[in-house]
Amino acid sequence: MDTNAEIRQLILQNVSSDLLRAAAVRGGMRTLAEDGRRLIQDGLTTIDEILSVSPSNEVSAVSSSSSS
Repeated sequence: MDTNAEIRQLILQNVSSDLLRAAAVRGGMRTLAEDGRRLIQDGLTTIDEILSVSPSNEVSAVSSSSSS
């Protein structure tokens, strides 16, 4: 992931990881769960595999979006 000016500023301001993550997502970063959802849809992995490696705050997003 490339850092942009916003992310560099946030790092210098010593902001929380949640704020850094939000800025990165705005800048185009896909979360591990989002990329996992794509891999599930492409038939390349299972939901169990993604849930085993995704942070707990992303788990509900994968579970609910993959079951539809």
